[in-house]
Amino acid sequence: KAGADDFVKKPLDFDILLARIEARLRLGGTNVIKIEDLVIDPDEEKITYKGQDIELKGKPFEVLTHLARHS
Repeated sequence: KAGADDFVKKPLDFDILLARIEARLRLGGTNVIKIEDLVIDPDEEKITYKGQDIELKGKPFEVLTHLARHS
């Protein structure tokens, strides 16, 4: 979370930088968590259950997201 996954040495080669960015985007995928009818989108801080939006923000959202990731 606070660390780096990659770095580019100086002098900067833009072709290499672009290739690394494209590779990260391909690997990045999505952070959406799906457990049966429960869908949690941490990036949008959005929860749906059986297609219905669930209002949950702040710490409760973080706790549910953590539990879902580790279930």
